[in-house]
Amino acid sequence: PADLSRDQTGLWIGPNAHLVHYPIRQGRVMNVVAITNAQFDDGAPPKRWQKDSPGTPREDAFTDWHSDVRDMIFAKAQWGGWPIYAVEKAGLCANGPLCLIGDAAHAMEPYAAQGGACAIEDAAQLALLCRTMREDLPQAFATFCKMRRKRVNRILKLARQNRAIYHMAPPLSWARN
Repeated sequence: PADLSRDQTGLWIGPNAHLVHYPIRQGRVMNVVAITNAQFDDGAPPKRWQKDSPGTPREDAFTDWHSDVRDMIFAKAQWGGWPIYAVEKAGLCANGPLCLIGDAAHAMEPYAAQGGACAIEDAAQLALLCRTMREDLPQAFATFCKMRRKRVNRILKLARQNRAIYHMAPPLSWARN
C-alpha cells in the first residue's frame, strides 16, 4: 500500500493466520510473510499457491482483513508457498562424528522469529566446544547437544505459544488485542 511505511516492521494477527512485513534492500522492497493454518493432504501446498495466481490459499485466508493487508496479499509479487515443519522438543543432534545445528537439528515454527538466531547461537557454541575439545570431537558434539537443549526447548515452547496467541479467534482475540 502506498501509505504504508517502508521503514517499519508490521505484524497483523487474526483467526487462523498472521502476516508480517518488513523492509529489505534499504526499504526499496517489502518482504511479506503470510502464515495460515491451511492443511494440505500431502503436507505440501498446491502448486498453484507457489505461483502468482488468483484464488490462492493466502488470499482466501485474508479476505476479510484490513485493506492494507489485502493490498499486500493481492499485490503483483513473487510469492512462494511451503509447509512448516517443526520438532516438539530438542532431541539428539549428534551421533559420533556427525553434528547437526539450526533447523537441521531443531526445526522451529516461525512464530518467534528465532530460527536463524538459534542457528547462529548453535554455530558459535559448537565452534567454542570444537576448539576446546578438538581431540575428541564426538564428545564435543554430545556436550553441545546437552548444552543447547534447555534454550532450544524454551524457544520451541515460545513459538508454539505465539502461534496460539497470534491465531486466536474471538472472543479470546478481543482480550489479546
